[in-house]
Amino acid sequence: MRILGVTLSKEPLGPVTRDGDTKWFDIVNWTVLGMIAAEELGLSSGNVAAQASSPSSIDIARLLGVGFDGADAFPFGDALGIDNTFMQDVLSQVGNYGEVYERTITPLGLERAGTLNALWINGGLLYAPPIK
Repeated sequence: MRILGVTLSKEPLGPVTRDGDTKWFDIVNWTVLGMIAAEELGLSSGNVAAQASSPSSIDIARLLGVGFDGADAFPFGDALGIDNTFMQDVLSQVGNYGEVYERTITPLGLERAGTLNALWINGGLLYAPPIK
């Protein structure tokens, strides 16, 4: 199934929050960015538990809110007023950005490969800032 064969709009679309609720906006924004970062780092719903118990990189440890190589966990969630391990919950329950896309958008006939919806490392526009 194909909806339209042409691009009608290029503006970024995503979740919205009520105006003035900056705390909720930050949580929603960083959740989406975390899902994009997870995909880029190779984290998925299938490996998040293993990576949380023994992360293979400092970037994965920071995203998952766990310590790395003897260092304490980076306070990613603390800065948002939520649990540091919130991305573990997100990834284990819904997956990374690519998993969600494949499950919800691809069945509509909107493939991701070769489009602007791909990760930047695959020629698309999606990227997440580093978590530091």
